[in-house]
Amino acid sequence: MAAGRDFTKILVEIHRKWLSSLDLERVLPEIAAVTRRLLRANEVSLLLVDATGKELVEHVVLSHTRSPDERYRIRIRAEGVTGWVAAHREPLAIKDVRKDSRYVHTSDDVRSEAAVPVLSGERLLGVLNAESRRVGHFGAAQVKLLEFLATQIAIALVNLEVHDGERRRARQLLILHHLSRISCGAIPPVAFLHRIADTVRREFRCHYAGVFIGDYDREVVQLLAHSHDRDVDVRLGDTIAFGTGLIGNSFRLGENVNVRDVARESMYIAKISEIRSEVCVPVRVGDRCLGLIDAQSRDLQAFADDDVIFLE
Repeated sequence: MAAGRDFTKILVEIHRKWLSSLDLERVLPEIAAVTRRLLRANEVSLLLVDATGKELVEHVVLSHTRSPDERYRIRIRAEGVTGWVAAHREPLAIKDVRKDSRYVHTSDDVRSEAAVPVLSGERLLGVLNAESRRVGHFGAAQVKLLEFLATQIAIALVNLEVHDGERRRARQLLILHHLSRISCGAIPPVAFLHRIADTVRREFRCHYAGVFIGDYDREVVQLLAHSHDRDVDVRLGDTIAFGTGLIGNSFRLGENVNVRDVARESMYIAKISEIRSEVCVPVRVGDRCLGLIDAQSRDLQAFADDDVIFLE
């Protein structure tokens, strides 16, 4: 009965505080702490999918033996119980980790482990993991509880995504309104284009943004304005041939290009050091392509689909 009252209290707390909060730096450790207490686990960790979608990164760790600053990265599909759970999107409970090849040895004290995926629909957000010094500590009831708490984590993460998306869209509408006002004023066209480039770079917190015009006689696109956070070996007036690189191909085809990892794109031509993702959006009037907006970042997957719509 006491356990039932404790669980009911947790349910009330979840709906009263956790699911209405956008402060994940407070909420996620609290959920992990509740998980540890209810399961009587020696260690609980929450791993979230990184930007590449290939690794799990420990976001929260509650342990008597590990430092809070000691965080692991686990490759999905390749490593450990959590990697297996992430790859298969299924819960897993291991009665004795010494007898299971999927366990990655991190402590001599660990005897049993349970992990469940944190999912939003079919999308993997992370893995909630618990470990114990007792053999067979995690049964079906404990796994069900882990799954319930993982659902609450998913709701908290999606709530923050939705909130951030709405806030970003509202900010972008204000930016578009401001730019439309000054475009009708006395500001010189080139100065306006530099304002556009600077706005794009600041809004996306990226490292370079440029505005190009198409020259059909020479079959090149020419850089008219740009903005950058450090010195670059790119000059106003530089040209790129139609069909060359991401910019030239985007202009020639008149299509958006959003490369989340330039290292995997054969068309990419490095002009700026350390760039990892790039987006190109043609400037069109009817069927004619007049120019192009380009943005480049040193982060993987820096530009979301909503960002491309904003650039359009």
